[in-house]
Amino acid sequence: MKTFDKISRRCLARLNRRQRKKLRVGEFQEMGFEFELVLAAPMDDAAFEGFFDAFYEQIKSLGLSASLGWGPAPIVQTSAFITAFDDGTVTPALRETMAAWLQARPEAGQLRVGELIDAWHGWGDI
Repeated sequence: MKTFDKISRRCLARLNRRQRKKLRVGEFQEMGFEFELVLAAPMDDAAFEGFFDAFYEQIKSLGLSASLGWGPAPIVQTSAFITAFDDGTVTPALRETMAAWLQARPEAGQLRVGELIDAWHGWGDI
């Protein structure tokens, strides 16, 4: 399968609007980012549920969606990939807003926020 992270303008010009939309390239490209958060202190399931609820409300209010992952209790870190809820893209401003919200949380220890990448084709060879 061909990746479209560095699709040339010439190749893009050959595609009609329907093809660009189907392939999610050009004006239909959807961006997202990932983050990894090491918690300040290990959390049990009940405490993490409170963090998760607040996280869910934050992304929902910004029109975002996330796939959040964590391990068994005690939970020491979490990570997620964040995209727009509907068709669309995460802007740099939304990425910064979400990073600032995560860093301001009392549960936050170390936070690593990735760059915006193509949510459909930016994963390289898996």
